[in-house]
Amino acid sequence: MKQKSLPQLEAELLQHEQAVQAYEKKVSQLENQLSKSVTRYKNQERRIRTHRLIERGAIFESLIPNADSLTNEQVKALLSVALDTAEARAFLEKVALVKSTK
Repeated sequence: MKQKSLPQLEAELLQHEQAVQAYEKKVSQLENQLSKSVTRYKNQERRIRTHRLIERGAIFESLIPNADSLTNEQVKALLSVALDTAEARAFLEKVALVKSTK
């Protein structure tokens, strides 16, 4: 095998260093894309949750007279009383069973 000259080795070294820099740049770009995707995903999850909470609050207020005048503690107490029945527990178990079989 013929030995390479020093200028040939320097050129080869430079070529490899440039390749490493190109890959490092690509890795940095991919990490940035991943970060942006994670942020978009979290924002979408937050928007979905916020929408769900607003809808459920609206449903609650449509069913309870003067719901806007109740404090958070009163709402919590009302829901605790309403859900502490055999009928409510049976309904919740049925809904949970239906979800788990899907």
